Amino acid sequence: MAALPLLALAVLILYIWRLRIAKGKIPPGARPLPGPRCYPIIGRIHDVPVKSSWIKFYEWSKEYGPIYKTEVFGTVHVWISSEQVAHDLLARRAAIYSDRPQIPNLPDNRTKGDYLALTGRNGTFFFSCLIFWF
Repeated sequence: MAALPLLALAVLILYIWRLRIAKGKIPPGARPLPGPRCYPIIGRIHDVPVKSSWIKFYEWSKEYGPIYKTEVFGTVHVWISSEQVAHDLLARRAAIYSDRPQIPNLPDNRTKGDYLALTGRNGTFFFSCLIFWF
């Protein structure tokens, strides 16, 4: 029984530490994305209906703008509700934001040159492509 308050204190300290780290991820000079204020742990899951959830996302887009974020069970979701913003970010700037995913079962797939098709956009990728094509 005496360990329960100690455990609660440890969980509280870890939660506050996580919040402080999350706030430090925004680069200097950048503004955080707008969005509804989230509750700890559950986020805004209680506001999203099971059926016709797109209506709630549409309401939030009218309130917060064409790009906003919300948190659900600790996962941050970024919503893009404007076709023009989506085209600008996902099509025109794809070379900046896109890369191949990290595969958990292959920990070195993006850094080593063993898997050319899975290699991320780094020096190994471009060097391997030069060797392959020339």
